This record gives sequence, C-alpha cells and structure tokens, in this order.
Amino acid sequence: MDLDWNRLTDETGVKLARYVAASSTVEFVGLRSNQLGPATYLALAAALRVNTSLRWLSLIGNQAEDKSRIDVAFIEALRVNR
Repeated sequence: MDLDWNRLTDETGVKLARYVAASSTVEFVGLRSNQLGPATYLALAAALRVNTSLRWLSLIGNQAEDKSRIDVAFIEALRVNR
C-alpha cells in the first residue's frame, strides 16, 4: 500500500493503523512525506504488536514529535511481535 505524498493527517493515519492491526495480508505500507504526527506513530506501533504480516513501513518526512516516546513504543512492539 503506497500512500506517500497524500497530505494524510493523524485522522487518517490512526484509522489506517487500525486496519494494519486487523490485517493479515498487508506487507508494505508507504506513508512518506505526509502530515502524520505522534498519534499515527503510536497507533502504528500498537498495531505492530499484533500484526505479523507487515514487513516494510516507511514514515520518512512526517512530523515525529516526542521521538523518545515513539521510539520506545516501536521497540516494545517489535519485542512483543517476533
């Protein structure tokens, strides 16, 4: 799923994260250069705790604030989902 450069905001990003959490077929999500913030990052980290199909996620060029909290959320998600 390539959604790069679409001006997506957290409203859409959080909904997408719910889809990723429920999906067993999504392997690729490109969200490069949108307007996604911490809510989307944290929702995607939570989705990764249960999703076992996603192999590639790109969030480059978004608005990652509170980076330490986001980093911890992704690290914990990856520890849980091996």
